[in-house]
Amino acid sequence: MKPLILRDASQWDAFKNQYARDNELPGGIAWGNGPQAFPCSVAAVYLQETHRVLTYYVYVDDARDLLAVSLAGDDEPLPAASSELQTQLDDLRARHSNLAKLMREFAASSTAHLRVLVDRGLDTGFFKGREWYEQAYAAELAWIDQQNEEKRQSLDPKDLYKPE
Repeated sequence: MKPLILRDASQWDAFKNQYARDNELPGGIAWGNGPQAFPCSVAAVYLQETHRVLTYYVYVDDARDLLAVSLAGDDEPLPAASSELQTQLDDLRARHSNLAKLMREFAASSTAHLRVLVDRGLDTGFFKGREWYEQAYAAELAWIDQQNEEKRQSLDPKDLYKPE
């Protein structure tokens, strides 16, 4: 998404509403706290896996620093990140690490549950044998792949990027 300039808090609210409409987002999206100062530039991306929108803000002082570095040429060192920015980055890394850990734990737990259910189904005769189960499993995977392929083919590349 192309960055957009927000001049005040009302434009932030309008941006969220428009972004949700343009991207057909479901309700209950986590947006975070919003910009800390105005005016600012904002860009956003929706993470379907976590049901949240990540936003990135460029404030006036940040833009001035970037412009100064750009005008100075390649020999000038980049200014150090502010402690506030570093804190935000550390917090984002920690949340990402925790999310990855939770996803691994969920995958392990789900796998264990499924193995117990399949083994029990085979042991008790609920399933008509391992070969029947494997055929049913392969058919289900094929159906899921077909559904995903149909969704992928129905996507219009123009819907993936909507210029302002």
